[in-house]
Amino acid sequence: NATLPRSKDQTKEAFLNWFIERGGTFHPINVINGHHPSNDSLSVNVTLEEFPSFGGWGLALSIPKSILPWSINDDDGITDDVCKSASQQEDQCTSAQDEHPQSLPQQQQQQQQQPIIKHLDPLFTIPHSIILSVQSILDTYATPTHPLYVPHFQPRLDGILKRALPHGAGLTSNKDMGLMEQDVVMALFLMVEDCQHRIYTSSGAIAMIGDGGVDSEWGPYLDVLPDYLIPRLDTFGDEEYAVLNDAVLEGMGRESKRLLLQMYLNGRGESDGDDTITNFATGSFKSILYDMIGVKMGSLPSSSSSPLPTIPPSCTSFETFHRFVAIASSRAMVLKGRKYLTPLAEMINYAPVTMKQTQQHHQGEHQGGSLDWIRPPFDLYHTFSADDGIAVRSDRDVLLSKDTIDYIHQNTEEAVIQLFEGYGPVDSSLFLEAHGFVPYENPHHCAVISGALLMTNVDGTTSG
Repeated sequence: NATLPRSKDQTKEAFLNWFIERGGTFHPINVINGHHPSNDSLSVNVTLEEFPSFGGWGLALSIPKSILPWSINDDDGITDDVCKSASQQEDQCTSAQDEHPQSLPQQQQQQQQQPIIKHLDPLFTIPHSIILSVQSILDTYATPTHPLYVPHFQPRLDGILKRALPHGAGLTSNKDMGLMEQDVVMALFLMVEDCQHRIYTSSGAIAMIGDGGVDSEWGPYLDVLPDYLIPRLDTFGDEEYAVLNDAVLEGMGRESKRLLLQMYLNGRGESDGDDTITNFATGSFKSILYDMIGVKMGSLPSSSSSPLPTIPPSCTSFETFHRFVAIASSRAMVLKGRKYLTPLAEMINYAPVTMKQTQQHHQGEHQGGSLDWIRPPFDLYHTFSADDGIAVRSDRDVLLSKDTIDYIHQNTEEAVIQLFEGYGPVDSSLFLEAHGFVPYENPHHCAVISGALLMTNVDGTTSG
C-alpha cells in the first residue's frame, strides 16, 4: 500500500495548496503589459521553483512571455525596432505605432523603469496555524487538555537544557531563551511529524491521532524541506576544519556538536556508535521524543489485521535530530528574540541589497549623515498581523533585465525571476555557523582584529 513518490511539480503544487488551505494569503503582483497600448496588467503570485545551485527550492515569479515588455537597450531604453520582437504580431505592432506614433516608445520606456516589485511591496502572509515556535509546541505537548499532552514535558526539557547550557534561560517562551535551545525544541516537533509522515508514505494505510487523517498535517511542508544535512559549522569533520584553518570557529563547531549529542543521547557528550532505544538516558531528548511519538500512536486500535506500525530507526536517530536542528537553525526567522519557523518565507534565498538601493529606500532618514552604515531592521519586512500571522514584504526593488527579456523571447514561454532577501546585519562567520553557507558578497562581514593589537600604541608599547 506504499504511496507512489511525487514528482517535483506535484510536490510544489501540494505545498502551495496546503499553504492556502491552512489560511495563507498571496498578495497579487501586477506586471505591466509593456507592449500593449491599453496597458493591461496581469497579476501573478509568488511561487516555488527549484534552484539547484542554491541547494533546492526558492521563491520566484513566473511571468508569461505574452506580458513581458519589449527588448531594451543597454541604456535601459526601449529599442527602436520594437516591432521585431518575437512576441509581437506584426499587425498589432503596426496598429499601435499608427495610433500613437510618438508617445508609444516613451510610454514603454517609463514602464520599463518601473520595477515589477517595489521596496516594501507585500508578497504573502503566513497564517498563525503554520507558524512554528517554542510557544506553539508548548501549547501542544505541555497543555493537559490537549490530546497530545506529554506529562512533565516542559520541566523535563527545561532540565536537559539547563544541564547542557547552565548559563542559559532553559525552556521559556519569552525572548530570553537562547537560539540554540529554540532550535532543538523545534527539531523534536519536526521529528515527530516527519516520523508520522514517513510511516504514512511507506505504508499508505496508517492512521494516527491528531487531525483524524492518516498523514501528518505537516506532510506537504516536510516534503519541501532539505532531505540532507545542511553543512553548518557543527557538521564539519577534521578535514573540513583543517581547510577552514580557524581555531575559534572550529572550537565553536565542535562544542555545538558535543552539546547536541549530550542533550539528545545520554549526557556523556559523545557517541559510542550505538544509538538504539536501550542506549540513551531517560533524561535525554531522545527519551522525550519517544514519549511524543507515543502519544501520536497511543490511541490507535491494535489488531491482527491492523497492527501498530513499527517506528523506523531513522525516525529517532541522532542524524535525523541533527538534520532538523540544522533546518531550524538555518531557516527560522528571529523576531524580537524569538524564533519562528515560517513555511514559504524561509525558502527565500539570500542576496544582499545593493548599497544604491539601500540609500534610495532610506533617503531622508539620515539627514546630514553618511548612508554607508544604514542597516534596515529585518522586522521591517516581516511583521505580525492582527491575527498573529506574519506578513512578508520585499526588501528591494525587483526589475527585469535586458538579458532576461531577450532570453525569454528567444527561448521559452515564461520568465522565472528568483526572489531574494537579505538576512540582516549578519557576519559571514554566522552564515557558516547557522545557515551552512558563506555568501560571495556580504556588506555586513566583519574583520577579526586581535585584542592585543587594539592595546598597542603607535610607538609599539602596550597600554596597561
